[in-house]
Amino acid sequence: MTELCRGKRTDNGEWVYGGVMKSTRKGDKIQILHNDKFVSINPRTAGWSDGTKDRYGKHIYEGDFLKDRDGKLWFAIMGARSRNFSFIDVKSPEQYTIFGNVKTTFMEIVGNIHDNPKLLKGE
Repeated sequence: MTELCRGKRTDNGEWVYGGVMKSTRKGDKIQILHNDKFVSINPRTAGWSDGTKDRYGKHIYEGDFLKDRDGKLWFAIMGARSRNFSFIDVKSPEQYTIFGNVKTTFMEIVGNIHDNPKLLKGE
């Protein structure tokens, strides 16, 4: 099964990856099917991948930071309707957004918004 969703466990804070994500009846908890059992994750860390990979073959997820071969830092967001990624230039978010088919084979994941929030400020 392709692991297209991720989140941080509520019990120990570790990242888990799985192919199925579900919310509870009341909608206050989100769970990921990980190693054949559902584990609760922090809803703020829940993220999806559309199957796009970086230059090393690692899945890109919502909230990931990527660096291109010129050293420019990009932030991955997923469209609510299209379920495809857009990449926003962290230094100039109002000017540079790349939509659709991006050459992610020239990009490398360097962190994510949950573990490295300072990267959003370009630090």
